[in-house]
Amino acid sequence: MKKKLMSIFPGLMGREDMITDPRYIDNYVRTENQKEVIPVIENWLKSFDAIEDAIALLDKEGIPNAKVYELEDIAKDHHALENEWIIEAPVEKGIASKSTYLARNVIAAFSEAPGKIKKGPALGEDNYEVLMQYGLSKEEIDELQAEWSTRQIR
Repeated sequence: MKKKLMSIFPGLMGREDMITDPRYIDNYVRTENQKEVIPVIENWLKSFDAIEDAIALLDKEGIPNAKVYELEDIAKDHHALENEWIIEAPVEKGIASKSTYLARNVIAAFSEAPGKIKKGPALGEDNYEVLMQYGLSKEEIDELQAEWSTRQIR
């Protein structure tokens, strides 16, 4: 952190001693002493009932910060949703409990190949096509299908 930030941040954490402590005086020595610095910051962050309170305080003081998202956070992020980075994708065939699920969208979009999330095949749907490419006959695949259908899943 720049000197200005390091003169504010320790005070927010109730650690004014870190402002003049030679172990934390500049970025170089703070990096050397990060095993001491990181727990101080983590413990301070844990003292908040909600991480948004810490973010608001840091923002108010002009201290750069960014929340590390969990799944629930990204699913609610208006920016990610508006840019269609997260979409409602169709479930694979054969699932009746719901019709869509949240998925990461194709980020790269090219004019010739824009990319698209689509339904996947049902389990085993393409067995004949795939296994015939490996030289199995229809009869051999029928035998395998019959064997697979009677196996117990553990």
